[in-house]
Amino acid sequence: MEYQPEIKLQEKLSELLMESDSSGAEVAREIGVSPASISQYRKGETQPSLDKLVVLHEHSM
Repeated sequence: MEYQPEIKLQEKLSELLMESDSSGAEVAREIGVSPASISQYRKGETQPSLDKLVVLHEHSM
């Protein structure tokens, strides 16, 4: 993946959910957060912890 610092987490997470067959609830379960947390990440209201970012990255591969 090419380094693109201007891309925001909420944009990447929305892309991940659109490109995969996973729902927000499924991704939440896989990374160990609530579906509400996924919604907050997508809206830019909160940021996931570093360990959750790593799991999200692994999920997107």
